[in-house]
Amino acid sequence: MSPLRPPAARRPRRASKLILVVTEGTETEPRYLGSLRAFLRLGGLKVKSATTSAPLQVVRDAIRLREEAARQALRTSFQEPFDEVWAVFDDDQRGNIREAIEMAAQNGVMLAFSRPCFELWLLLHFTPALKPYPSCKDVARDLRAHFPDFEKASDLDGLVQLHRIASANAAFLEGKLKEDGREAYPFTTMHHLVQDLTR
Repeated sequence: MSPLRPPAARRPRRASKLILVVTEGTETEPRYLGSLRAFLRLGGLKVKSATTSAPLQVVRDAIRLREEAARQALRTSFQEPFDEVWAVFDDDQRGNIREAIEMAAQNGVMLAFSRPCFELWLLLHFTPALKPYPSCKDVARDLRAHFPDFEKASDLDGLVQLHRIASANAAFLEGKLKEDGREAYPFTTMHHLVQDLTR
């Protein structure tokens, strides 16, 4: 009879895919995604803020964090590499947007970006917002008309319950942009991230 050996350590069984989202912002975006994670019970969603708000750096941080997780997964049986990595940033006319998009495409990082800012995504929970927004201040003004208590660090738990409305409004804006080709429209691809999380 052979002696009993202790069982080998096993990785815990995964209930869902592991997704890393790296955000430009340190307050609103992480808070929204944290509220969405709780509302949808997304145990596999990890949200990190980038070291700076520059879109190119957000993508670089996403790549670095994915690689660190992969190395950690090789060293321990209780860490899994991420199945998907997303970078979330604003398209507010900073010079390195095109470079960020190219780097993300070359490295398998998916993008969710908003023009002029992430607060547009929040506004889309209430209205299609089909008008030009020259600045984030203009978006925030309209957002406060629907959500008077909105502040950078406000509680977004109630808002995330309207994510399907926001996704429909964002898809409508995306369709208008493709149809008309007018750069004046506000724009976001956050709905692609949210739809991916809800699959």
